[in-house]
Amino acid sequence: MERWCHSDRHPGRQAVHSSRWHRDTRGACRYRGRKGKDPDGRAHTREVKLGVVFTQTTTDDNGFPIRDPLSSSYVATLEPVEHFGTLIYAEARRRGSAKATEVVILGDGATWIWNLAKLHFPGATHIVDLYHAREHLGDLAKLLAPELGDERASWLAKRKDELDDGDIPAILAAGRALDIPANKAKDLDTALGYFENNAARMAYKTFGL
Repeated sequence: MERWCHSDRHPGRQAVHSSRWHRDTRGACRYRGRKGKDPDGRAHTREVKLGVVFTQTTTDDNGFPIRDPLSSSYVATLEPVEHFGTLIYAEARRRGSAKATEVVILGDGATWIWNLAKLHFPGATHIVDLYHAREHLGDLAKLLAPELGDERASWLAKRKDELDDGDIPAILAAGRALDIPANKAKDLDTALGYFENNAARMAYKTFGL
């Protein structure tokens, strides 16, 4: 989850952002999705869930909201998702979410984040953070690299422009317009499904991002 804003003087947007990491039980930290294993195949990782709460009460010269200096506070846990949801909700309330004019949840697109947001922050705006959306777009271009050939870079550039505009239907159409082998169809459906399932959370122009 990611964002929300609050100010006693001028209530604004409060942001809540969360992500997941895998912490090696021997001390190392690994980014989510990567598992550390011994030669015998046993995993030694536990998932770390991290959330940050911050406020946005001002905008830049272009009218885009900016994070208030020193407004970020964090929660982290190795406990299950349900416990993390309770922690981030408590921190948001402590920071004044009840007085915020808008509460925004930023996430990487994972379903568990939106489920927690619906439970603890009903009425909040849900947004997929642009970094992860672009990362998935890059993965899509990589998947389609053999079909795109020399056009891969220009194809990806066009899709990035569409993403910035929140034009998810255009991205889906471009991905499905290519003639791909049958053994890649499932992977393509998964890659495009990320955008299709989060389309309403990627209306970046509407969100003022």
